[in-house]
Amino acid sequence: MSWNTKVYKSLTVLETKVMVYALQECLGDYCVSAQDIADACNMNIKTVKGVVGSLCKKGEMDAEKDERGGQNFHDLFPYSPSGELVSFGNENLEEEDIITIKEWIKKNKK
Repeated sequence: MSWNTKVYKSLTVLETKVMVYALQECLGDYCVSAQDIADACNMNIKTVKGVVGSLCKKGEMDAEKDERGGQNFHDLFPYSPSGELVSFGNENLEEEDIITIKEWIKKNKK
């Protein structure tokens, strides 16, 4: 899928802020959490959850429930332009996607 046919086109200001952070983090880490986003983006957790819910409905992000150490976590993964989850170590993530994502981050980071 080419960059122009999908990818983060109709995002609000808050959705863009969350996607920039999530993409940056997930290029070098397994996933990102709502609390990580809240702390980094200076947003309250309710706002982050609303934005993440909107991104999931738009098909730009996925939330997976995971239990670790007896606690429930929601691991958050943004999608790449080709529809792959952006996560460090995902061998299906194409180099073209990574380059495009980095360009988009640079363009939209404020």
